Amino acid sequence: MEACGKAILNGEHFVLHGSSALAVPLRRVRLRLRTGGVTGDPRIVAAWCAAWDLFGLAAHPSGPAPFTIDSDIPLGAGIGSSAALSVALVRWAATQVQQAPGPAEVARWARLVEDLFHRPSSGLDPAVVAYETPLYWHPPAAPVALPWPFPDLDVLVAMAPGTRSTAEAVARVREFARTHPEDFDSLKARSEDLTLRLVDSLTRGTPPQRTWLRQAHGMLRVLGLSSPAIEDLVRAMESAGALGAKISGAGMAGAVLALVPVRDRDRVARAAMSAGALATFPGDLPLR
Repeated sequence: MEACGKAILNGEHFVLHGSSALAVPLRRVRLRLRTGGVTGDPRIVAAWCAAWDLFGLAAHPSGPAPFTIDSDIPLGAGIGSSAALSVALVRWAATQVQQAPGPAEVARWARLVEDLFHRPSSGLDPAVVAYETPLYWHPPAAPVALPWPFPDLDVLVAMAPGTRSTAEAVARVREFARTHPEDFDSLKARSEDLTLRLVDSLTRGTPPQRTWLRQAHGMLRVLGLSSPAIEDLVRAMESAGALGAKISGAGMAGAVLALVPVRDRDRVARAAMSAGALATFPGDLPLR
């Protein structure tokens, strides 16, 4: 059983404060559960038990879990390792009771599992992983699966060096919202407007404007989520031909997402590695 990674085009952090967001799957990086071995990590055992409980199955909380994890998705990097694990566990548990839930059901149940890793989970990450297509997230309405109508345009994710904690980043944003409420409300409104423009772009098949990801990055930088390493990657990727680059995910380290013409993807990837990236991953987005 397996699941893909994810990246956020716009709306991370603001989604935890009631705003909408737009996310895309990273289909080239995947997490797989392999039978024939065991995993004793307490958090993974707890997630396995939680997934089993959703289907009325009897797991063994003392562990170990009856699988090993084979993953291309870097841990704690902001591209969906916990969401992919949660989705894969739910899918595996469903097979044990001869069920084949659709992406909406998988996303709903996987959110409950992911709460063990990131409480509270907005639900966005397991949803885009479960649907494995660009996804407009705007609770309380149901998520909207969107086309990726740009055969000549892809996303490229570069991993910035440094340590990060999703909990620390979430707390940093929460503190900014508490101490600068008017500034935060303004940023939130701008993020909402940008998400709607991006959704309209995908729906109509008109390429996003070069400035849009720069605007998204600027908002996250104001929240204190950037770093010198991230800024180096943003500059390098844009200079090499990316149509904008930004933090993706929690920030402070981890993922930088760029929109790139397919013809320039390798050049932008090389530029990111030269600027200090630990790795790069193309999105390989599903065309429709």
